[in-house]
Amino acid sequence: MNTLREITFFPILPQPLGLLISLVFITLLISIAGFALGNKLKKITSILSVIFSAISLCLSLFALLPFAATVPAFRFNWLGMISGNDIHSPPFSLYLDTQGSLMLIIVLAVAFLVRLYSLGYMSQDPKQGRYFAFIDLFTVAMAMLVLSGNLFTLFIFWELVGLCSYFLVGFWHKEKTPAVASQKAIILNRIGDALFLAGIMVAFVAFGNSEFVHLSEIATRFRGSEWLTISVLLMFGGVMGKSAQFPLQVWLPDAMAGPTPASALIHAATMVAAGIFLLLRISPLVDWYSTPVIAMVGASTTLLAAFSASTQWDIKKVLAYSTISQLGLMVAASGIRATDAAFFHLATHAFFKCGLFLAAGILIHSWKTNTQGENDLRNLSRLSSVPLYFKVILFILLASLSGLPLFSGFLSKENILHAAVNWASSRSPQLGIWVWTMPALLFFTTALTAYYSFRMFFLLNPRQSEKSSDNHFHSGWQMAIPVLLCGLISIAFFWSFPNPLDAEDAWFTHLVKQNYSNESATVFPVVSLSLIMTSLGISVAGYFFWFRKIISVRTAPGAISKLFYYHFFLDFFYENFIVRIFFMISNAYNWVDKKLVDGFFKATAALLFGAFAMRTNISAMTKWWDEKILDGAINAVAGRVTSAGRGLRAIQPAQMQLWLIITIAAMLLLVSALIYFTGI
Repeated sequence: MNTLREITFFPILPQPLGLLISLVFITLLISIAGFALGNKLKKITSILSVIFSAISLCLSLFALLPFAATVPAFRFNWLGMISGNDIHSPPFSLYLDTQGSLMLIIVLAVAFLVRLYSLGYMSQDPKQGRYFAFIDLFTVAMAMLVLSGNLFTLFIFWELVGLCSYFLVGFWHKEKTPAVASQKAIILNRIGDALFLAGIMVAFVAFGNSEFVHLSEIATRFRGSEWLTISVLLMFGGVMGKSAQFPLQVWLPDAMAGPTPASALIHAATMVAAGIFLLLRISPLVDWYSTPVIAMVGASTTLLAAFSASTQWDIKKVLAYSTISQLGLMVAASGIRATDAAFFHLATHAFFKCGLFLAAGILIHSWKTNTQGENDLRNLSRLSSVPLYFKVILFILLASLSGLPLFSGFLSKENILHAAVNWASSRSPQLGIWVWTMPALLFFTTALTAYYSFRMFFLLNPRQSEKSSDNHFHSGWQMAIPVLLCGLISIAFFWSFPNPLDAEDAWFTHLVKQNYSNESATVFPVVSLSLIMTSLGISVAGYFFWFRKIISVRTAPGAISKLFYYHFFLDFFYENFIVRIFFMISNAYNWVDKKLVDGFFKATAALLFGAFAMRTNISAMTKWWDEKILDGAINAVAGRVTSAGRGLRAIQPAQMQLWLIITIAAMLLLVSALIYFTGI
């Protein structure tokens, strides 16, 4: 049972929460400095960002690991210090428990690796200072999301995480592809966020409380209530957007247009991980009715994305669809309340997926140093002088993604498969044999995951070398060290020692164990079937891309390959049906405005001035009424607004970094004022 302590302000917070808030504020100040200085001192601000990131990670490890083991919890009621304990005061609280402690360590660790890697990858970019400022702000947003004590507070930083991802995806906004990709990402996420906000409102109105520490009590009191199911499914809509689940997953592959290290951060520990973390937080509310919906959406997404990953040639798109697929696994596990398994896979996935993106960035960067950059796997295989250590690390990362024994992905993925089988066996008497569809989809995805993982490995390491001496492998120490560390963390011994084959013995499992997945005994050997499917996927990939080497035949793909390559034409459907419907509605409104509304006023003018209009030109009269009276009134209002805008332009120049600095500075000033006037 967690002990809960009320806190008034962070200077007097007990450790480690006070330390964490201090680290967050210092990181925020570094981000502000990055925006203020721009690119004038980009080397200094970027190095400062990396150094402080390393300090934050080290301090957090010392503070949070002992804290995670003891499992106390703190609640920080910030706005409550104004209105006391009034239940109607705006809820803004911080909460830290075992789950939050471990998630913060993951976020800070991945953020440090990405920052260090970015020193080399972004060294020649003219906007390096702005890039590191966005990365710092992104880290602050995700850290505060993890520390959020209720749904309202989490939603605030949920939106800030989305905004930061918009900035990073569209970092090279002068190019068309990144600009369009960032717009697509934020629009599709707005759909999910609207559902999430509706779910928060329903939960608060129906239950009167949105604090995470009280969710178990709420679930017990309102068990069987339709409002419980409605609120969970609405909030799950936010997860579908943020964590790229069907049918809102189409934004994530396009988000690869941003810098590769930013893609690693988005995919490993921030943007997409936020949705999974939300599911973990609200897992006590997941009831009998919402469980099958969440589980089947996750299982369907993991299979569809695995099919698409199996046909891509762009290395970053393979990894993007792979992320969608792995997120589907976590969603399916969370849906059946196997939160320990979902969280374990979130942790292992963060490091091997971060390593894969950073390794891909090295290959792309090596090509870019000689020509214009290359993402095509068939061309990247021609790089010369690729060192052995890089091939070994790449194998470790892909083996972990595939779920091979002795690697971290095996431990966490087997946990999910066991939980899925246990859930299906316990629910089939009530729900029927169809519940076995979910674990069947997961097992089939296991084979596809192994297939596209080793397809990538065999493409990048062809049996017969066709490498071009004009494109040499290049990696500075700043880029090599993070990839090496991710590879070492992806070895199973890091997570479970001395037995690397048993997830139950893993230190991570002991910390987060919730006992949701042990509803019944496993009815057949899950590990054996999983290894058979994995071996099958690797064998097929080896046959086609190692022995037959079919990449030499550049023929047009068949109908099935096109279906997978274009991700079941979901983009085509949205652009040609959904978007077209909205255009049709807009055109209909435009027709009503021009034909009916304008026609009505013109007819009114003709009636009012009928006698005069009969002796003169009716069209001239109606034109006068339209231009002088109607347009005149509208233009007068517009003119006043324009004049006001000109006046404000002097105090608000169109520079994003300036108004962002002003906004953050105002927030800090508000906090200082609260401290001063309340006497804290």
